[in-house]
Amino acid sequence: MKRSLLLAFLSATLLVPAAWADSAENKRVVVEFYTQAFIKKDLQAARKFLGDEYIQHNTNKGGPDEFLKFAANLHATYPALNSRIMRAIVEDDIVVLHVFSKRTPDEKGNAIVDFFRVRGGRVVEHWDVKQVIPDAIADPVTFF
Repeated sequence: MKRSLLLAFLSATLLVPAAWADSAENKRVVVEFYTQAFIKKDLQAARKFLGDEYIQHNTNKGGPDEFLKFAANLHATYPALNSRIMRAIVEDDIVVLHVFSKRTPDEKGNAIVDFFRVRGGRVVEHWDVKQVIPDAIADPVTFF
């Protein structure tokens, strides 16, 4: 009985399905990409995580070089930009980041939800939704 329970436990914990392992790697790739691009502001390091294709589903131009131009301009315009990943959620090849971002120390900031698609260990597609944190909030529950 003990042996069969031990075997069942080992099977459940050691034989992780490949999809779970891929999802965990996708999450690692996106978190590291975002950390390099927006927290450490190291665009050379961030470039390593971008695919040859980078599709944007917002008002910015697509392509990895266009993303790097956007990020460089953002950092130049807002040198005190401060972003913090509040949570990361993954499902297969899609990774979702919930981010608190402030362009300047004085502003309330933005609640941002970024969706990234990962293919072959590289970020290849992006969607985002941004909400400005207002001065007055009717409900005491925070944005995060």
